[in-house]
Amino acid sequence: MIASASESLEYEYVATYDRKVHAAASAALAASKYVALRRLCCRVREGVVEISGTVGSFYLKQLAQAAILQLNPATTVLNLVEVNGESAVLIATECNPAHPDGPPNADCGR
Repeated sequence: MIASASESLEYEYVATYDRKVHAAASAALAASKYVALRRLCCRVREGVVEISGTVGSFYLKQLAQAAILQLNPATTVLNLVEVNGESAVLIATECNPAHPDGPPNADCGR
């Protein structure tokens, strides 16, 4: 029974943390001066921020990711944002600068 209570507390902590990160990430996108960024969606699962939607350029896609990373540079961002005209090819970038074996773009464009 102790393990069950411990698991429940851990789940509550993760869920609370995810809600806080989601609120901050959503606010960061909503505060953008770019309308396209304000229209993006974000989800948070176990601390990983996923952003999705469509923008008109790769520059805006990168700005969306940068807006999230400004909150906490150690955040893992899964950037699923599509660029207009690129819908046939899903270009996803994952950025986790804290992970030593991260992808080649681990500097996240900073």
